[in-house]
Amino acid sequence: FPSHDRWEAELDASLNGGLPVASNILLVGPLGVGKSEFCRRFIAKGLMQSESCVWLALDDNPKQIRDSLSRRLPRDVWAYEESNHMRLVDAYSWAGFSHQDEERYAVTGSLELGQLSGLIADASADIGHTIHQKAGGRRVVDSISSLLIHFELPVVQRFLTQIARNSLAFGGVTTLFVIEEGTVSDQVLNNVTYIMDGVLEFKREADDFFIRTKTMKWVPFQHTWQAYV
Repeated sequence: FPSHDRWEAELDASLNGGLPVASNILLVGPLGVGKSEFCRRFIAKGLMQSESCVWLALDDNPKQIRDSLSRRLPRDVWAYEESNHMRLVDAYSWAGFSHQDEERYAVTGSLELGQLSGLIADASADIGHTIHQKAGGRRVVDSISSLLIHFELPVVQRFLTQIARNSLAFGGVTTLFVIEEGTVSDQVLNNVTYIMDGVLEFKREADDFFIRTKTMKWVPFQHTWQAYV
């Protein structure tokens, strides 16, 4: 992947200024095309700008996420958690059937979306993502494919809609939702897309990574594929 400045400048140009603040954006593509990398750079950029950030970990080990973020930041990511700029909600350990004692916000027992919503709300409140504090910032949900595998679509839709609807109320929180292409039917994907403000598509050809804006409700955009490398 190129430098932070290059990929961000190219995306901003294709969107005539960048992702709209408080938008809910779906990242779509098969495994290994750069969606999670995009999310890590998105969160790292926010932290470097002193924004409040939340990461809901469903598909990656929290330790790996922290290590990856720390490599992109001037300080270890734990420093941002200690200063109440970053919170990580661990639903990955549940999927792997191993509880991480060091995780403050972790699913315990069987996964229920009500419990997960409560964990997200508690973690968010720590960093000002509330209707009273309105801190704004960034969030990542990686990935909702795991939820769609374990729960019926209407249940997942309600969960996602709850997250999406508080973007403005929390002071302008921009959220990335990741879905793995091919894990759900086109009908399910369309139902999820309906909730979103925009969709970014990812693909890989040999050693080259590409991204394009498929849809965006609130800003004009270019639909052409752009190379990362």
